[in-house]
Amino acid sequence: MKELAVDGVPVTVTCRVLKLARQPYYRWLDKPVTDAVLEEAYRANALFDTVGTSADNAAAESFFASLKREILPGRHGWPTARAARLAVFHWLGFYNHQRRHSTIGYLTPVAFEQRSTTLAIAA
Repeated sequence: MKELAVDGVPVTVTCRVLKLARQPYYRWLDKPVTDAVLEEAYRANALFDTVGTSADNAAAESFFASLKREILPGRHGWPTARAARLAVFHWLGFYNHQRRHSTIGYLTPVAFEQRSTTLAIAA
């Protein structure tokens, strides 16, 4: 990105195209990267790169297990990739709007979210 500034590409254009705020970009151009900044960036990146524990992955594992259990039995594949995507899309609509979830008091996720929002507004 510093090359863009050197080549005369306006900061405003660069930031708009890359969907960045201008203020951090200006700070980044003006200051050399210190060891502390690199260490902080490394730690932040390490949080996302580590392999999660089973507790971290439990919700995702449960979701994909439900997906496999509910749309795969009896199937030997779909005629096209589009048909497979459409099946998953329809299942997601069912999963979020109709299927009740024990972890949220046997409500649908949409109903739970609406209830939570209503309670937050009332509070």
